[in-house]
Amino acid sequence: MRLVRLAAAAGFVLLPGVPRSQSIPTLVGAATSQGVTSLVERDFLACSQRSCATLLPPGPGSAAHAGGATYDPRFSGVWLSDGANLGLFDPDTCMPLASPMPAPFPEVVTGLATMPSRGALFASGAPNVLYRLAQGTQPVVTGRWTLAAVPAGHVTGGVAADDLGDLLFVAASSFTAAVPDHRVYVVRGAAPDTVHCVLTVPACAGRALGAITGLAFDEAISFLWLTDGHRTLGCAFARGTCTLTAVSCCDLAGPRLGGLGVRPSRATAVGTSCAAGSCLPCRNAVAGTVGDPVLGNASFALRLSGVPVGQPGVLLVDTGPCQPPGTTVPALCGPILVPLSAALAVVGPFTSLGSGGCDGSISVRLPIPVDPRIVGIGLASQFVVFCPAAGTGTVVSHGLNWLVWGT
Repeated sequence: MRLVRLAAAAGFVLLPGVPRSQSIPTLVGAATSQGVTSLVERDFLACSQRSCATLLPPGPGSAAHAGGATYDPRFSGVWLSDGANLGLFDPDTCMPLASPMPAPFPEVVTGLATMPSRGALFASGAPNVLYRLAQGTQPVVTGRWTLAAVPAGHVTGGVAADDLGDLLFVAASSFTAAVPDHRVYVVRGAAPDTVHCVLTVPACAGRALGAITGLAFDEAISFLWLTDGHRTLGCAFARGTCTLTAVSCCDLAGPRLGGLGVRPSRATAVGTSCAAGSCLPCRNAVAGTVGDPVLGNASFALRLSGVPVGQPGVLLVDTGPCQPPGTTVPALCGPILVPLSAALAVVGPFTSLGSGGCDGSISVRLPIPVDPRIVGIGLASQFVVFCPAAGTGTVVSHGLNWLVWGT
């Protein structure tokens, strides 16, 4: 199924915001204090935040420029660094999604950014280096560049990626001078050691930011976020003129943030699942996503679990959101919640796999291209499983609302 074709059929264009049926994107960051690295999630609309401690091994964490954070849509997790170690964590529970590891290079980690379109995790290192890492749960170095434009006395403090423009943003500041003299270098993803332009950083509510400790970029709204550890500045980025315009400023007390990332809108469930007829009574079928539907995530998939093993099923995808109470179909145990518009796509059939009983699952891969035409598209999906061998029976999953976004 081509998402671009589905979008065109529905007449979709770029949305200015997030539909009310979806969760709101948030900022995530790392905060290291007394040897403990916490994952911080910041609601930039309400200017509020929550945090939880992680199991990242104690590191130095003393240098103001040390640390990094970024959201990884392949694993729906947050990479954190205290400057010496790397770890991938669940943003809701702060439990590790992979074993923490020492950073795979000798320099102090000062920033992290994921670039799904290149299958890469980028890391900035003190004072002026940039690494490309293979985007897996145990990243390895695949490229290294020196940023010669960074002046003596300045240290990189953050990095962010723009998949739509194939750009990287790298912040450098003086962490010891009274005036930080911060610069944000824009470089090409294909040639990170060549500066495309240098951004002037606006004031945050009338006051200049201190030395920059984190950057994050949201392709969906072309927005660059910058933090000096306490204040977070949100700026509209104009690719054509390479300029920033200040839009919001949030000032929060607490541990200093070292690194930023954008956590995209999450899928939301609508309705309940059912099973009837000759199907096993698998009434706890759960539909969800594998990874996040963000630009460039080639491994994104929709998944159904908790259904009878060895039975055929189909996936329904339509422009969203789901529309409860839905459409009743006599042969099915529950309503169809997707809108059933002219853009409806029926994908399959697929056979549920598993060891037996209600252990069956179906996974349908839907690669998300780097295409501006699909940014902001709200979609609805639902699975239907049939049990034809033993008579007439069905399992109908709850609906799922999800949104194509950037990160």
